[in-house]
Amino acid sequence: MATTQPAIRVGDIFAEGAGIAGRSRVVLAAFALGMSVVSSALSLVIDDTRGIGAEMAASSVAGYFLFWQVMATEGLLDGSRSRRAGFIAYAAISFVTSVLGLPGLILVILPGLILIARWSLAGALVVARGSAVFAAFGESWRLTRGSTWPIVGFLAIVCVVFAALLLPLGIYAVVSEEAANIGLAHYVVEFLGNVASYGLSALISCGTVALFALLVDRDERMVSVFA
Repeated sequence: MATTQPAIRVGDIFAEGAGIAGRSRVVLAAFALGMSVVSSALSLVIDDTRGIGAEMAASSVAGYFLFWQVMATEGLLDGSRSRRAGFIAYAAISFVTSVLGLPGLILVILPGLILIARWSLAGALVVARGSAVFAAFGESWRLTRGSTWPIVGFLAIVCVVFAALLLPLGIYAVVSEEAANIGLAHYVVEFLGNVASYGLSALISCGTVALFALLVDRDERMVSVFA
């Protein structure tokens, strides 16, 4: 079994993620803008409950293919894994992580952030290596053991940036809707909020790929050297 990696630093994640985002900037922009258009269109033609469900389904599929493409660009996929390989397992991991850890991510609650940090590589292991769901959770837990706090720090910074960008837009949208002032400005603000939200989601994917490169890829190279 491979040994646990030395701890990485928060700056390592941002530096690696920035490079990955730069190399995949076109696909990231296409994802953010495309999903923003879809979200805005759904809010106009479907009621809130069905619209939210349809948007979640669309963003899950689009998010998976974005993640796959970024990993492919970085040369981190095992062999010639197809775009569809691992989608169901990836969706299952995303669902479990969201249910158990997303409240902590949104509210910056430490236990939730720690849980997401320890499971942060599970989805990437499924996509890149074809790991089974439970095996991916276990391997992610092992690989992140020495780097939990830097990953938590990265997630906390992302949370703060997310709140700083979206809170003013959200307040404006709620106030304008309550005041029945749903004009062009309201829809423009809503669209900008969607761009910011999906843009940050795309950048978080780059952060996850950065963690994979820093921990999993490096771990595998070390094993091959000492095998």
